[in-house]
Amino acid sequence: MKKRQIPQHLKDLISKIGMTEQEATWDCHGTPVIYHDALERIASHIGIQFEKPDVIKDNVEEGFVAMCVTGTDGDKTEWSIGEASPSNSKNSYPFAMSEKRAKDRVILKLIGASGFVYSEEEAESFKNPNRHVEQKQQVKQEEPPPFEPDPNSVSIIKTTLTEDQAQMLEKEEYLMLQIPEQIAKLVDARDGNTWLNKNTKFLEIIKEKYSADYKIISLAYNKKMDELEDEEKRKKGANNG
Repeated sequence: MKKRQIPQHLKDLISKIGMTEQEATWDCHGTPVIYHDALERIASHIGIQFEKPDVIKDNVEEGFVAMCVTGTDGDKTEWSIGEASPSNSKNSYPFAMSEKRAKDRVILKLIGASGFVYSEEEAESFKNPNRHVEQKQQVKQEEPPPFEPDPNSVSIIKTTLTEDQAQMLEKEEYLMLQIPEQIAKLVDARDGNTWLNKNTKFLEIIKEKYSADYKIISLAYNKKMDELEDEEKRKKGANNG
């Protein structure tokens, strides 16, 4: 059987959001599957706008939820229905799962990849149990040299010590000053990924214009994510015990 291929235009989109094909997708027994967080980043990158979901069916006792989601990219509009029930999902939050499935289907339609690639949320069998292991191995093999800031770059985060100094900053600089506190308030890995997806474009600006502060932010984010992952592992270990 011929292996399905990821469309080139989707590969290009994956590259534009700063991910590799291995980070954004996986081969599920010959079927290309894309991760939910990669689709979220693509939607944010190209500016897809979603309307409020329309709940079609809501049976809390049975754990069955179905909703319709509509998304727009410029003058193109698509809609899709997402369903979640105990028979097709192990997730304990059927509303969230139903919305994820519907949104991912809409994104794939809008970017012209529906039918070529499936979202990991589409079915339990599309979940990659080894995702984090594979990505850690890839990072170990392809790890780039550590980012080094411009030696002439002065850290605004380190040198802005008072509120009066902060009020004198440009808006862009003032927003950057808030980032360490935002990172410190992240509550779990999903929260961290959502924050990163939301701030990807701003972080690229910081990297280009304020390299010393980009280094500080990168170290703080990576440290926080490691702490959150360790905490999740401890919780899972306690629950399994």
